[in-house]
Amino acid sequence: MKQRGKPIEQRSQTAAVLAVAQKRRKVAVAKERLSYGFHEQNLMQNAPSLPAPLIISGFHALSEPLRIQVLELLRDKELCVCDLCEAMGITQSKLSFHLKALKEANLVQARQEGRWIYYSLNLPQFAVLEQYLSEYRRFSPILPARFCRDDR
Repeated sequence: MKQRGKPIEQRSQTAAVLAVAQKRRKVAVAKERLSYGFHEQNLMQNAPSLPAPLIISGFHALSEPLRIQVLELLRDKELCVCDLCEAMGITQSKLSFHLKALKEANLVQARQEGRWIYYSLNLPQFAVLEQYLSEYRRFSPILPARFCRDDR
């Protein structure tokens, strides 16, 4: 059976050769980076993409001390809004604002029982944030800066 003018066997061999070539190119690029010999335009082409919106909103939610306090209270057990307000000494409207940010970041989950809403930690999202941070330690060694030219 032929597709696009080549037999399937020949196409799969071509794909395998292309995959090996692509892998060799990635190794060559990595070696080039390690040699510190790349220019500004290469830096712009290899600029990292932005993290996922949930990663960004997660770290934004963690940047507020009051939200950290909520997470600390939820560490042991789920709590309703009235218990959280009492433990923190804040109004329900202020707490609701911060719970909304934590929910949008997927750091807490809500469960309604009758007229009460109980909040608990969403541990899988914490694992996502932890994994994101661990990538810096494992895959992003801090390389020394290259010397800048004085002729600018």
